[in-house]
Amino acid sequence: MIYRCIALGIALAGCGIADDTDPCERRMAALETRLAEAARTAPPSEAPTEVQLAPSEHGVLLEGAPPLLVVGDEVVFQGRGVGGGDDVDRVAETLRSDLRSWEAAQGLEGPEVVTIALWADASSSADTLARLLRHAPPNVRFAGLVRGPPLGPLEHEPEWLDQTLSGGAQGRPEGQRVRFETAWTRATSDCPAARGQMPAPAAVRQGGPPLGAPSIDGLMTALRSCSCDHTDFVAVEAVARRALVDPAGSVHRLRATLRFGAPTDAAPVIEVETNQTVADLVARIDEREGMLWVRSD
Repeated sequence: MIYRCIALGIALAGCGIADDTDPCERRMAALETRLAEAARTAPPSEAPTEVQLAPSEHGVLLEGAPPLLVVGDEVVFQGRGVGGGDDVDRVAETLRSDLRSWEAAQGLEGPEVVTIALWADASSSADTLARLLRHAPPNVRFAGLVRGPPLGPLEHEPEWLDQTLSGGAQGRPEGQRVRFETAWTRATSDCPAARGQMPAPAAVRQGGPPLGAPSIDGLMTALRSCSCDHTDFVAVEAVARRALVDPAGSVHRLRATLRFGAPTDAAPVIEVETNQTVADLVARIDEREGMLWVRSD
């Protein structure tokens, strides 16, 4: 097939083969790599921005899109309120029931290990967290989400970008949407096909799974249909990156996988005290790997 395409004088790209000698395609491939990296560090869709994650220097990227459990003033699993208040044991029992119901609905009952992404308020009590999660089904493991360091700034950005997005980081979602759409319209003025492909920031992203990297496939397909000579790739990348990357830092997971309660195997145990916060717990285990039990007194 390759020889036939060459014999007919048809471009290799038309035969479904990337031409890595094409300067435009090399530029596209490099852009795609950078935007994919930014997308993988983006906050989850509908991220609970009011619940602050603990900082981490050693976290790793979260793979896939596991179900999300948020523990703040209220406990929320997969967007559904579980409970809150001082009756920790009652909320823990409700959560155990909800986890079991979710597993049954997903056909995951049994010994198969299930990973739950844990978004816990950094200032909340580590002891309370351990008590809340100690009755989780035995096949459940928790990937503790943390706030990693932010990606470094781009070397070049359009001079107009800061003014266009001014107030976007702290403003209401509706205002953010308008500012980003204004910037995106300007960035894609010479590539109309990309106009509807802006990677939306988490605060204004509609629908989609709670976790998982936003897709850039549609954007890259649109950009490849436009002219390399006329499209402002510097502006496109700058706006897309601002939309994807939280200035506070990327969302990572702890290296260690967590279980809570009384140990049932020989994995190391971390004892938490009543005066420790989740941030204190993260600082203690930030560099640990493998399985860890977290237990309160």
